[in-house]
Amino acid sequence: MAGSSWPEGELLGFDLETTGTDVDSDVMVSFTLILARGDELLRSVCQIVNPGRSIPEGAVAIHGITTERALDEGISAGQALDVIVAELLSASVRGVPIVGMNLRYDLMITDRACRRADGRGLVERGWVGPAVDILVIDRHVDRSRSDTRTLAALCQHYKVKALTAHGAGGDAHSSLKVARRIAAHQDIAGLSLSDLHVRQITWHREWAESYSAWRVGKGMDRLPRSEGVWPISPFSHVR
Repeated sequence: MAGSSWPEGELLGFDLETTGTDVDSDVMVSFTLILARGDELLRSVCQIVNPGRSIPEGAVAIHGITTERALDEGISAGQALDVIVAELLSASVRGVPIVGMNLRYDLMITDRACRRADGRGLVERGWVGPAVDILVIDRHVDRSRSDTRTLAALCQHYKVKALTAHGAGGDAHSSLKVARRIAAHQDIAGLSLSDLHVRQITWHREWAESYSAWRVGKGMDRLPRSEGVWPISPFSHVR
């Protein structure tokens, strides 16, 4: 889709809840996929996943999915991956953007799960984008804003009524709404999806370089170079 027409076309909201924050070793415990066109909901899947391991208390405190609940209500990790990959690849073939908050994290968790399954990541399976990461875009269009950039904060800033976070697809729904609002920004309006995807690669790298410099100034280590790669960093190994 060219120009500013893409916000009113089909968008695929994608969100995961996981066992932790390490993209190379943690795994999903739920997923949400929401296909929508404007305000019209075309298809929605929200499913708990049995991760095959205990879910740490810290993760449970965020999303509320206990090990016991995952065992009782969850589908297998393999089933979940099949559903997710099928939806992502179908969207990519049709040029439908994947939309999310810090989408790099969700895509990398999925990529690493794919590699554990058969050694092939998302790109090797045929996913080539496009992707719309509202965190990456917001960091670019409003660099001077000093408040936190959580999904709740972005919903407030872009005047979107947020649904319940970390549950029942609330994050995916909210991300879709923010994406449509942020698309009207002067730096975004008029960009084709392909242009927007490519520019996010640069915008994320620039943010990572700036953040690394800030960390060094505070006496901390620089970010690993791989952290500057969007949307999916190369992998050294998965666990």
